[in-house]
Formats: sequence, structure tokens, C-alpha cells
Amino acid sequence: MRRRVRRIVPPYLGSLALAAVVKLATSADLFNGSRSISRAWFWLSNLSLTQWSYLTARWLQNGDGLAAPWFNPMLLLGVHWSLNYEEQFYLLCGLILVFHRKVRTVVLVAAFTAGVAFFNILWPGRITGLFVDYWLQFFCGVLVYLRLCRSPSRGTARALDALLIGGAIVLLICALRRGDFPLLPNQLQFHGQLAVCAVYALLLIALRRYDEAASASLPMRALGFFGKFSYSIYLVHRPMLDALEPVSQSLQSRLGWAAADVWTFGAVLVSAYAFYRVFEKPFLNPSLAFSVQRRRSPAVLFLP
Repeated sequence: MRRRVRRIVPPYLGSLALAAVVKLATSADLFNGSRSISRAWFWLSNLSLTQWSYLTARWLQNGDGLAAPWFNPMLLLGVHWSLNYEEQFYLLCGLILVFHRKVRTVVLVAAFTAGVAFFNILWPGRITGLFVDYWLQFFCGVLVYLRLCRSPSRGTARALDALLIGGAIVLLICALRRGDFPLLPNQLQFHGQLAVCAVYALLLIALRRYDEAASASLPMRALGFFGKFSYSIYLVHRPMLDALEPVSQSLQSRLGWAAADVWTFGAVLVSAYAFYRVFEKPFLNPSLAFSVQRRRSPAVLFLP
């Protein structure tokens, strides 16, 4: 957890500062349009990365949640909603490691995930601000890792494939019957989103055989360069788009939308790289030396 805090928090605080400057410079509403929230609570929640507590309190008081977690009025920068869940996943994985001497890890994880699945069956798409909202989507990545790197036999690998295929089929049927498609940003379509995660997990498994060839290609090496500072891109793209909006509008009226988009896209990437050099790279953790032998190299990237 100490390594996670060192890796995530300094760039996160830098993005808060950038968002505050941009909002003040553009005369935007610094407090996300919510006048019912005290400024002290607003800043304390953002500085401590506990904006999710607003969603939990709302759920406990009213029995319902917002349509989507990115509408949380406690967020100074909307994209931070996903970090709220990510920190909870780290804590949960840490707790699983703490108790692994008393209960087998696979049993503990399976029971825990089954409980979360039962909660989501009863209240699909309920936004509580807690890990249960997105644990199953996160767990699709865990299954990919187990399938590619930890499967002790062909039988286990085929069982995991069958689990993902069966889950994807059931979820797609439920999503179609509930009208979850197309996926829209203003509402949470639980079955549709989880179906996309399951299908994408299967795609990663199917493409594993091409991993080495793809990694050696020029386009993928270029993407690898941007991947090195993808956390910074994630953190700064929204405030930079807001800051660049007046110039983008001017370029679009003079040169067209294509030229404006190319300029904006390039400016965001350059800004993200500068942010990476100042706020992210100095706090990268040194690599850990592992003695564990792995059957296959991982094909899953976890952010950040």
C-alpha cells in the first residue's frame, strides 16, 4: 500500500492543482454546481481521495444513488471517480493477503466475488460509491490473469474460458432484454457494461498468441511510449481540454474541425508528457525482484 500511495497520490494531487487553476481561469464553477456541500468537506474529500463517501451517504440515506458515479458533485475533476474505486480494490486485495494464512486465497476470493455478484443481482447498477459497484468488472481482469499466467492445466484453462463465455452470453442476453445498448454516458447500464468487459477479456485471451509479434511492430511500440505516461494522460486530459477550448473553437472556425482536433490532441499529449516528467516520473517505484516462476508472461496491463 505504501508503494501504491507513492505511485498514485503525487500525480493525483498535481491534477487537483491543475484542475483548480483551469476552473478559476475559465470562471467555471469550482464546486461542481453543488451549493449544498460545505467547502471544507469538498476540499477534504478531494485531498484525501474519499469523494466516494458522498455516494455512500446518499445511498444509505435515500436508498438510491446517482445515475453514474461521475456525476458525483463532490468531484473537483470528474475523471477521478474511477480512482475512488481503484483505491478500494487495492485495500481489498491487501485484506485478502492478510487472511490468506487462515483461509485459502482461492476460496476467499471466490466467496467474496459470489457475495458481490449476489448483491448486484438484487440491485443491478446501484451506485453506492463502494467497491461492489465495479468489483465484477475488475474481476474480469483477474480471470484473464489467472487464465494466461496461473492456469496449472489445460482443464483449468478450459474451465475459465467456459466461465467467461457463459458469463458473456448470459450478460448479453440480459443486456439486450433490458435495453442496455447502446451504452450511454448519462446512465449506468450494468449488464451491458459487464458484458463488454467479459467479451474484452475473451478477446485478450484469444489474441495472446500474437502478443510478441504485435509488441515488436512499430505502431505498438509507439503506443508503448504513450503507455508510459498514460496515467498522466488520464489525469490531465479533461482540464486541458477545458483550457484549450477557446483556441480549439477559433481554429475550427478558421481551418475546420480536423485541424482543430489534431492541434488539440497534440497539445493534450504534450501537456500530459510535461506533467509526467514533473509529477509522475520522480515518484515511480523501483522494480521489485520476484523469484516466482511464471508459466507465461502477463498480457494484462493494470492502471496505473
